[in-house]
Amino acid sequence: LVFAGGILLSRIGLYGFSLGDTEIRQRSIPSGSRGRVNGFASALTSLATLGVYGAGSLLKDPSDFGILVYGSIGCVATAAVVFTAWTVVKPQPGLET
Repeated sequence: LVFAGGILLSRIGLYGFSLGDTEIRQRSIPSGSRGRVNGFASALTSLATLGVYGAGSLLKDPSDFGILVYGSIGCVATAAVVFTAWTVVKPQPGLET
């Protein structure tokens, strides 16, 4: 039950992040490029979802759950590093703090 509650809380945060991400992209991308950028972002999200489903299908034994958890942690950490490096190199206009 604790694990299920954690998943529920993480989904709420994920939904909020998704809405914020969409809002930032709508405001910061020039209108002439918005369709291509949002389409590419949607395609990347679908590809990542396919990867998650594929990993869950291939590693379906309960003893493999740790591999999925550590793989997820690795992907999130990699994304954080890449995003941080990209932000340092090329900050988006209007998003400076």
